[in-house]
Amino acid sequence: MQKVRWLDQDCNKCGRQLNSWDARLSKTLAYKYPCCESCIAGEYDMSAERLRDRMENYFGMRPCQGLLSDGELRETQTANYFSNLYPIDCAVPSVDA
Repeated sequence: MQKVRWLDQDCNKCGRQLNSWDARLSKTLAYKYPCCESCIAGEYDMSAERLRDRMENYFGMRPCQGLLSDGELRETQTANYFSNLYPIDCAVPSVDA
């Protein structure tokens, strides 16, 4: 299983740092330049939660539960992630897929 990780790339639209979920989402939707989840959801005029539901229903992919709607890690999980004590599983295929 993949682990969420921060990349050395920035969103092409807003400039925020991308994580592995943002990159996977951009690649799945065939973006030429990667964008963050928030910008992609905005382009489709939907919330990040609705976009995640749609990605799970149509493509069988979902982000880890540690990601919030704006693509940030939860505060307690951020500390665990960066200390490498409890890595967070990310982009786990749906059980129904």
